[in-house]
Amino acid sequence: MRLRLFGRVGLLRGDGATVELETRKVALVLAVLGLRPGKPYGRQTLADAVWPESDPDAARASLRVALSSLRKALGTDSGAIVTDRIECSLDPESATSDTGEFFAAIRGARVGGGTSVEHLERALGLYSSKPLEGLDGPWVDWARGLLRKRADEARELLLEALMQAGKTEKAAQAGLEAMERQPGSEKIARYAISALVGLGRAAEATEAFERLRDHLWKRHGVAPAADIARILPSKTAAPPPMTERAHLPVALGRMVGRDSELQRLLDVLSPGSAQDRLVTVFGAGGLGKTRMLIEVAQALSPRYQGRVAWVDLTSIRDANQIVPNALSAMGLRPIAGQLSRIEADLGSPPYLVVLDNLEQFGAEAQAPIESLLAAHRSLRVLASSRHKIEIEGERVFPLEPLATMGPEARTIPAVELFMDLAERNRPGIQWSDEVLESVTGLVQALEGLPLAIRLAANRADVLSASEIRQQVSDRFALLREQDNSQPERHRSLWASIEWTYKLLPSAKLFFAQVAQFPAPFTLDHCRAVTDEPAALEMAQVLVRRSLLSLEDTPTGSRYRMLESVREFGDRVLEAEDRSRLVRRYVEHYATWCDARADELYTDGADNAMRLLAAEEPNFRQAFEWALEDVPRLGLSIAYSVATYFDGCGRYWDAIAWLDRAEEKAGGDVDPELLAGVASDRAQCYVRLRRPKEAVSALERQIGLMDKVPPRTKFNFFTSLGSASLMAGESHQALAHFRAASEFAREVNLVEVYAPAASNEALAHLMLGELDASEAKANEAKELAERSARRASLGSSLYTLAHVALCRGDVPRAMERCKESVRVLEEGGLNAALSGRLTFLSELHCAVGRFEEAIEYLTRSVDRLVRAGMDRDLADCARAAGSFCHATGAQRQAVEFLSFYERYLDGSFVGRSLADTRKTVPELLAELRRALGKAAFDGAALAGRAWDLRDIPEKVAALTLPEPKRLQA
Repeated sequence: MRLRLFGRVGLLRGDGATVELETRKVALVLAVLGLRPGKPYGRQTLADAVWPESDPDAARASLRVALSSLRKALGTDSGAIVTDRIECSLDPESATSDTGEFFAAIRGARVGGGTSVEHLERALGLYSSKPLEGLDGPWVDWARGLLRKRADEARELLLEALMQAGKTEKAAQAGLEAMERQPGSEKIARYAISALVGLGRAAEATEAFERLRDHLWKRHGVAPAADIARILPSKTAAPPPMTERAHLPVALGRMVGRDSELQRLLDVLSPGSAQDRLVTVFGAGGLGKTRMLIEVAQALSPRYQGRVAWVDLTSIRDANQIVPNALSAMGLRPIAGQLSRIEADLGSPPYLVVLDNLEQFGAEAQAPIESLLAAHRSLRVLASSRHKIEIEGERVFPLEPLATMGPEARTIPAVELFMDLAERNRPGIQWSDEVLESVTGLVQALEGLPLAIRLAANRADVLSASEIRQQVSDRFALLREQDNSQPERHRSLWASIEWTYKLLPSAKLFFAQVAQFPAPFTLDHCRAVTDEPAALEMAQVLVRRSLLSLEDTPTGSRYRMLESVREFGDRVLEAEDRSRLVRRYVEHYATWCDARADELYTDGADNAMRLLAAEEPNFRQAFEWALEDVPRLGLSIAYSVATYFDGCGRYWDAIAWLDRAEEKAGGDVDPELLAGVASDRAQCYVRLRRPKEAVSALERQIGLMDKVPPRTKFNFFTSLGSASLMAGESHQALAHFRAASEFAREVNLVEVYAPAASNEALAHLMLGELDASEAKANEAKELAERSARRASLGSSLYTLAHVALCRGDVPRAMERCKESVRVLEEGGLNAALSGRLTFLSELHCAVGRFEEAIEYLTRSVDRLVRAGMDRDLADCARAAGSFCHATGAQRQAVEFLSFYERYLDGSFVGRSLADTRKTVPELLAELRRALGKAAFDGAALAGRAWDLRDIPEKVAALTLPEPKRLQA
């Protein structure tokens, strides 16, 4: 199989046939895998590259469908796509690509020897100016850039190889062609001009030099390197003189990962651009603001004809000294009255004043800068600061940390910066995939902060990347140096943050308090925990001082703090202040979680789930503090969030939190809370299909029933009924449900009438008492409609669907189940939808409507993957088994159903039907007879080896059988 990525994407199978791909997204999946055959991609990385516009769960689901489509299109070559639960790749033994050969040729050339020229010519022969034609998206842009960059490097290597081999004529020709493609490359121009001079073609060499000079001047405002001009013969006319640069600081080394920010600043500040007269590069300490200003000043100096003044304000503490220092940098005498004559002295051409490190002056910097701007109409100011200057007309350029994620480790800006700096400290360092993986983890732990990366890279001569990564937990001890050439605040991460902290006009205590939030937080939580009436004003101070940043999320605006800043704030909080804050924090989240738990039983359940998901790291902190300080509140938090964990399918998390908290609380527990904990723990065991543990958990606490209110009794006996039902004790379950209903009626708990009747209907259904089940389900339906309880309405309709099915009325069952889906969707109650969709899939399969069956099954799997409800994927395996059996795919049916049976671990199957008549054990017995023992046992063994996470991909691979097969 051969893949073509240069030009329009194309694919040839091993048999020579051209493969037609269904969609551009499928082609893009193949392109990502084929860029470098054999290179593995993580599933999430691959999904994000192809579907950057989708959320991660939707992208993974789309990837599964695309891989299935790709395998189908490849036919006998489908084995070239190698996948497991973690990674995907293209087998280099089965598939080749022109880009893979391109990279291999360049690697071969770098090995050296007499074949270097051959390799490079082959690489450039493969390269097209329009790779991946017909595709678009962020990954495509990145891949084109990578291929273009490698082609540029290949041209440079080819010229070097030709010159070394003495092939001057060929080098001159190749050099002129390369200059057309890369007109600004001084390296290529140097080889081309040298070759032309060596051949005695001085006029062509001069013309090539002038093209290079004109390009660099127009694009970048700089002259070619002096050594290039010296290559020309002495009788050749010298290049015209360039304007001398102003005296500006020179940065050692290159700036990494800031190309887009640099270009935006150059566009805004270039002479003739829209006149933003004050531009402030704003951000936290250690982001590289000074480095950015140096780069901008150096690039703009030729465009301003050298009229750029650099003013370093690091050592100045008096705002009155800003103007005198600026005048001195501009070559003017800082004397009284000079400002009034500044325009006359400097003339009308534009002038740029760069003020570095303004943050120490605060609001006092406003008046001096305003006076500078007022004194000269064409004067502009570029400043760096950790806070905004807040002058009218100020344009702020926030500087963010470097990106720490990307499709290829070497091209991630933060990784690239670490590599560049580490190589200076340890020349010859080898960047294997394992080392790059450690570096990627390191820069992510350092949050892409350039100062932190520089300080970490300074340890590369004594520690490996993985060792540095391991020591980042003590970042303030690790990230420091004794380089006296650096300002004090740049010698350690601690000093950098401390500089900003000391400059806070107020809010020092507030800063240390909000640093206790381990994750982004809202203003309401901030007010409650800090007990600060002016929380909004305090937060604004921290945002303007770059200690906090504001971000918009699906649950509203949240404040985020860098981990290093948060750790600094945690350390400066006094013990007494910490003690008071911890108590307020725990009490607040105990109350807040309790309120969200109540909402989980209303039509606002989905919103409550989203809020709990966003706050999980914060209430987890409250839970841990409570276990140390107030175990009773820890148990209250665990009880409140158990329903949230239940809704996410994280049943073991719920059980673990409840067990830890109950053990810590000991005897200091209210009976009502203890009974509620037992109910929640049992409910989780029911979800895990472990009814014995559920019943045992409840029976241990049944003696509490005389000490708890009716609502708690109702919940307790409802859980006991559910556990009994799962254990196959339907009569006992019905008795428990009836007891729960009696408790509700005794004290007129109207809000639970509908769910109580719905539970009894389900128990009657399990007993085969269809008339009683239908009557109770209709009663529950009427109660739910009167009380507007959509969850109960959806449950009663679902039970009625099963009753209809048991009576053989499949159309009625479909109608009722669709009503249940509609009710739940309208109420935003998504947690139960997957079961309904799976059931609809089985119903459509039973009547031969296979397209609809696949559609509903796929929707069900997609919802389960999004919600992380792995346990219910087993039910999808049962539905997939129904589909395979109905369409004649007997071996696949055995695999799916054997997996389902193993996962149930012998538990009660109930009346879920595999083909609307047979239960799973009966259907498997029929398949054993049809396939024979050997084939059946092989398929069953394969199915039992599956994992829950295999089901989404295997469901996505289901396809409709051929029409002839259906007729048979």
